[in-house]
Amino acid sequence: MRNLRSALVALVGLALAASTAQGQRYGAQLDWGDDTDLGIGGRLEYDLGASLASEGTLARAYLIGSFDYFPDCGQECRYFEFNGNVAVPVSSATLNPYIGAGLNLGRFSAGDRSDTQFGLNALGGLKFGLGKLASFAEARVEFKDESQLVLTWGVMLGRNR
Repeated sequence: MRNLRSALVALVGLALAASTAQGQRYGAQLDWGDDTDLGIGGRLEYDLGASLASEGTLARAYLIGSFDYFPDCGQECRYFEFNGNVAVPVSSATLNPYIGAGLNLGRFSAGDRSDTQFGLNALGGLKFGLGKLASFAEARVEFKDESQLVLTWGVMLGRNR
């Protein structure tokens, strides 16, 4: 229960931080990991734009910060992770594909055993409209001692890009 409260506090913190800054978007996401099963999370995106390049592909880059909580990844197992990735849009069509890479910090606990691991991410996804909301679908491969594939879908609020 303490882990669930920590996850909710982190989600509220992401939403409050994003609501006050321009160039940021925030949202909620559903996750499925091939090792951790179903999870929920929060996501924050921040435009990097001019800080990387004044024109070209890197001028549209953005930072993705996410928190994912997997409440039942096996026998009394709980897992949560923080991800920080940089993504670059591939085009500007109706479906906006992107690719990226970044860092992962994951913490797993089961009974009296726990472990924290750092790793690398490689990701790709699509952004698309869902009625009046912006939505995304993403595949992320996490490279660490316990590597896994995570599929994520979510909706975003905030300034449209």
